[in-house]
Amino acid sequence: MADKPAAEPYTPTAETTLGDICRHFEPEWFASLPADIQSQYDETLLNDVSGEKACITNNEERATVGWASVHVNAYGKKEAIEYVAALEVDISCPSVILTAVAYDNETGDIIDTDSAYDTDSVGVSFRNTCEDLEPDHEYRVDALGMVTPPAGCTIDGLMDDTDIVTTR
Repeated sequence: MADKPAAEPYTPTAETTLGDICRHFEPEWFASLPADIQSQYDETLLNDVSGEKACITNNEERATVGWASVHVNAYGKKEAIEYVAALEVDISCPSVILTAVAYDNETGDIIDTDSAYDTDSVGVSFRNTCEDLEPDHEYRVDALGMVTPPAGCTIDGLMDDTDIVTTR
C-alpha cells in the first residue's frame, strides 16, 4: 500500500456504497479503476453481502466451476491495528477486487480502507496498519471481495469476512 493522507472518519448510512467509501479514503486508487468496476462499486451497498464464500456457476451447464472466498485477520497493537486481507479464486477470472474497511466498533465510523484490484487473476491480498488509534478500544475490519466470473458464468455476489480486535 502506498502512503496516503489520513482522511476524516466516515459515518456510513444504509445507502452508503463501496464507491462512496473508496472515493473518500482512496480517491486516486478509485479513479484509476476501469469505468465498469467503478460502476459496480457505485451500485454495491456496503451492507449488501452474501458470505465469505461464493459459488461460480456455468450458466449453460448449471454446474459449479469454481469457488471464491475472502478472509481477514486483524491483530491489536499498541494504539494500532494491523490486518491481512485476501481474496482467493480457484479459477482465473477477468477481474478480482478486494476492499478492507476498518471501523471504530463503538461508533460505527469507518476509519480507513485499503483496496486491491487485478485482472486475469486468481486473487489479491494485502497487509495494512491503522495507527494513532485509541488504546484499549475495539475495532472491526470487514474484507469485501468482488469477482467478475469468466464468460458464461455467474457468481453469488459480494463476499465478506469480519474480524474484531482490541488495541493495546
